[in-house]
Amino acid sequence: MTTTELIRLLPEDVRQHTLRVADGLHGDAHLVALLHDVVEDTEATLADLEVEPHVLAAVAAITRDPAETYFAYIERVRLVPLARLVKLADLEDHLGQVATLRPSLKKRYLKALELLK
Repeated sequence: MTTTELIRLLPEDVRQHTLRVADGLHGDAHLVALLHDVVEDTEATLADLEVEPHVLAAVAAITRDPAETYFAYIERVRLVPLARLVKLADLEDHLGQVATLRPSLKKRYLKALELLK
């Protein structure tokens, strides 16, 4: 499936978040940002992504495995520079949504930002 087709599968609120995250990024980072929630939030798999191997590796790194802890996930993201860059933008966007951000998530996101910077 094309990137556009995959993004259309996302729920509207997730799609808007994805577009905000991608907005400030360029090149491969922009593409990873567009795809960063596709595997987690749709029926699509990594095999459905028609992208270069290094982009696929970054999307794989930024896709959280439900079996891992959040901070094990953050550590894994930290090891892949392209995924790390997108995750930083992702966290900044989440933190910017003050009207809907729960205090527990804010604390976790701030710690994740600290670990990734």
